[in-house]
Amino acid sequence: MDKLIVELPLIDAVKTFPMLRRYVKRMVTKDLNAEQGVMMISAQVSASIQNKIPKKLHDLGSFVLDCTIFTDIFARSLCDLGSSVNLMPKSVALSLGMTYFKPTSLRIAQFAFLMVFLKIGECLIPTDFVVLKYEEEPKDPLILGRSFLATAGATIDVKRGQIGLNIGDL
Repeated sequence: MDKLIVELPLIDAVKTFPMLRRYVKRMVTKDLNAEQGVMMISAQVSASIQNKIPKKLHDLGSFVLDCTIFTDIFARSLCDLGSSVNLMPKSVALSLGMTYFKPTSLRIAQFAFLMVFLKIGECLIPTDFVVLKYEEEPKDPLILGRSFLATAGATIDVKRGQIGLNIGDL
């Protein structure tokens, strides 16, 4: 074997081989002449080479959406990437006139029902909910989990505190 070629992301190579860090830093910080060429690097690699630490940001809070089911408005529906299901208190389901619930195999819930249309803006989004019986009513009654967020094409930008829905393909 004459040659050994290893492909490795630049950031990993810089972290693994300190000698390479000095070489890449010199390439980035000094003027390059036309014979040496130009090397484009990402901000992540540049920060690693220059030993920059990102500024610590504060918690921007929860992501909530205003939505409507039938004619009832829910002003703070919590978007939760940690939840695999959408949750609704039994009291809310009963107030919406829903009385037939399908049994579920989940340990945390007794009932589930299928296909409720959640209205956000002018768009209707089909959503399945698991109904829970709470001892005390939650502050934000609806919890919208990953299944809803995926259906709605949610894009969450934690740094900017923004959530966007891309529901044009429904």
